[in-house]
Amino acid sequence: MSYWYIIVVILFVIVAGALVRRSIRGAIFESMPLLPGESVLLQETGLKVFQKIREASGGQSLTSRVTVLLTDRRILVATGGPEGKHKFFMKMILDYRTPAPPVEDTGYGAYYEKFQLEKGYSSYYISPSDVRFVEKKGQLAVHIKVPFPEHGAFYLEPEVIIYTQQPQRYGEVFGLSHSMPPANS
Repeated sequence: MSYWYIIVVILFVIVAGALVRRSIRGAIFESMPLLPGESVLLQETGLKVFQKIREASGGQSLTSRVTVLLTDRRILVATGGPEGKHKFFMKMILDYRTPAPPVEDTGYGAYYEKFQLEKGYSSYYISPSDVRFVEKKGQLAVHIKVPFPEHGAFYLEPEVIIYTQQPQRYGEVFGLSHSMPPANS
């Protein structure tokens, strides 16, 4: 009896692994996916990024060794790299120039459609008013609360915290230099 249980668990793990691998293929890039005419303002590697997509009971992660590209249109967040040595696995894109697409559904359907999860990563649409500075664990960080009025009962508005080494650069881009708390020496 216990052998059948082990065989079923092994088959389940294999099938689940194949499905997950298949679903993330679109999220792997040779280099960061810049749009035509998009300019890189800042590139940082080795950062920590916190992402929360549901209530406090689940849907949150802290990822270390992240590469963050701040451009004149978007913030690209990926693991892997550096370019030319390893492929990038895209975690998310935060677009601060494009308005969010309207969706009619609520809950997971709205989340899947609005943030384009079919690509294998989230594309969040934000505005400068959704960005602020916070101090987390003695370090200045960029806190982004993604607007998601269609969240329904189970989903909350997604949050992203980027533990950057250069918060002043984000402050310049989002017009927040005047509200930046003093950095600890």
